[in-house]
Amino acid sequence: MKSSARPGFTLLEMALTLLVVAAISLAAWKGFRLISLEFHARNQIQSVMAYYDRCYKRAYLNGERFFMVAISQQVNFYQDSTQSQPIKSFQLDNGLKLNRPAYLILDGYQTQLAPSSLYFKHPEGHIRVTIQMGGSQYVIREYD
Repeated sequence: MKSSARPGFTLLEMALTLLVVAAISLAAWKGFRLISLEFHARNQIQSVMAYYDRCYKRAYLNGERFFMVAISQQVNFYQDSTQSQPIKSFQLDNGLKLNRPAYLILDGYQTQLAPSSLYFKHPEGHIRVTIQMGGSQYVIREYD
């Protein structure tokens, strides 16, 4: 018995099916990549802020002084303003960088920060981290 279906129609169906599968796969890959980038960005920011918390506690309890200098893709902590080498350095990667420079002084009496929030630039937007006196409050995902 001979089939009445044309071979061209079957090829068209196959092509459309492959196109739909490719579109779904691409969307899933982009979504996974975005989640992966955001997860990596969160980990980097949390590492910087965890070290900030430790410095804040040491400054508050022991009267020590720390300086944080954050420029572009580098966040450095110094124990003395005359130091040329930081006591701790964080290199931001995977497109994460600071939107503007920040200079922070931590000592036993006061915390001075300019600006009052750190803005990390993510490939998909801005992530704002708000630093409050007496500890840190993180806004890990707040895109502009």
